[in-house]
Amino acid sequence: MIEIVRHLYENGAMGLCIHLSAFALKNQYEPSFYKYMLSMCFSKIYYNDKNLKRFNSVNTYADKGTNLKELQDYLFSVSTKDLEVLALYFLNTTAETNSEDYEFANTMYQTQVKEKETVIAYTAFNTKFPNSKYSYLIQPKKEK
Repeated sequence: MIEIVRHLYENGAMGLCIHLSAFALKNQYEPSFYKYMLSMCFSKIYYNDKNLKRFNSVNTYADKGTNLKELQDYLFSVSTKDLEVLALYFLNTTAETNSEDYEFANTMYQTQVKEKETVIAYTAFNTKFPNSKYSYLIQPKKEK
């Protein structure tokens, strides 16, 4: 399940990623990982919304009357401010604040929601976790 959720996140399918993360939480899978994934997804949707790409990231082509369709409709209509609140909520709902998963989710929150300088944030993360499973997702952009 973890690999499926990571794959969805990596490919920008935030609606499906949120749906499977919520499913995993409901079914007693590893709670801290999926809460961090939810934070990362809401941070990414927030970022995409600010760049006028929200609908591309949450569109899941769901069938009417399904939970996925309800989630999709919610993600289409939720306010940008509420996306920020949700990202922070799921980031802070677990006690594992020293883990690599937490640090990555926090880095995504800081860069995508709080608009912190990405090169500095990514470099700090890569310095702390030089062999991180997330390194391939964050490549610092070279400044011109």
